[in-house]
Amino acid sequence: MYKYYIKTKLNPTYMALESRDRFDDYFSRRCYLLQSRLNLPVKMFNELDVLEFGPGAGENALILALLGANMHLVEPVSDFHHNIKTYFEKYGALNRLKEVQCNTIQSFGSSAQYDFVVAEGFVDTSGPADKWISWLADCVRPGGFTLFTYYDLAGYLIELFQSRIIRISSALNNLSPVETAQIIIRAKWDRIYHTRTFESWVNDVVMNPFIHCDRAFRFIDIIDHMVDNGMMMYSSWPRLSYSPDMSWSKYVPSQQDYILTLKHEGLKLIPGLILGKYVEINNVNIDLLYELYNELETFLRSLDTLTVDNISSQLQIINNNIDSVVTVLNSVVKDFTGSELDLLFNEIKFCLDNCQSSPDKLSAMFLEDKVIGKYWGSPNMYMVFQK
Repeated sequence: MYKYYIKTKLNPTYMALESRDRFDDYFSRRCYLLQSRLNLPVKMFNELDVLEFGPGAGENALILALLGANMHLVEPVSDFHHNIKTYFEKYGALNRLKEVQCNTIQSFGSSAQYDFVVAEGFVDTSGPADKWISWLADCVRPGGFTLFTYYDLAGYLIELFQSRIIRISSALNNLSPVETAQIIIRAKWDRIYHTRTFESWVNDVVMNPFIHCDRAFRFIDIIDHMVDNGMMMYSSWPRLSYSPDMSWSKYVPSQQDYILTLKHEGLKLIPGLILGKYVEINNVNIDLLYELYNELETFLRSLDTLTVDNISSQLQIINNNIDSVVTVLNSVVKDFTGSELDLLFNEIKFCLDNCQSSPDKLSAMFLEDKVIGKYWGSPNMYMVFQK
């Protein structure tokens, strides 16, 4: 994917934190994510050796440096290196910037290990999960941590759907992707907190050729690959373990029991991952929840293949796959009929059936009074594992 960024001269996450007020706001939000969402006390980073793959302009790396970490950065796009050093110098953290290598995660050949390894926003485009997970795990010292993000299959539904609608509408109406997205989804975009430009988001998420179903993984598989590499889950956001644990404080479950419980608790959150909001379920049949994951994958893969050339033939397949997802959700989710999840899939069907309409007509489905205009799902899953 870094070749795409070089070709397009796109820094997808550049946050323009030149002003102190903007930086302070982002600093506090980032610390909240680490400490309150991921249970990583910010004081723990003092004097840690941190390796970050793909830091972009280095905003997140800078924050860890200001928390006392010694930063070792691996950024394949050399044009970003100047931004990194400028940021670190401006905010007085240049002494914490130990190195900036021009490598990809695939070509990083060091045998050194680090206390904390970070890979956010791209690692799921680096190939099969077992590959990039082993690369991350190899870099972590015993007792150390790795923090990464990946696209979860369930949480990816809304974002993938939006990107396909915009792509098709752009092609059919002879408008640029940015122009089309401005009409259809700009109002929804403006309702959320963001640190990058709308144009950057369109190019990075909607039109990026690497944004497709194959980059979405299932957390149950991520956990298995991590365990195979000697890592155990420390925390996540959204939190995969939801039900309260009332067992005796001195009881230590076996690794097998811990992993099984973790997966089962996480499976209960799948309907909520679709919306990005907690959804109550009334059927915890694990086989049904696995079936839900499988039906979601089938739907997303059919949606992924939708183009202007096969709309008529593909829509019937996609609608049938939606019906299969809805059938399982109806068996799992409490009071499903008329719920926001039910309405969401009805809205998706309407948009798909009308995807050849004008962008103005489609934009009405992304207003705040629509479910799809209100939610983004939970595509970007944060995971922290400890060796």
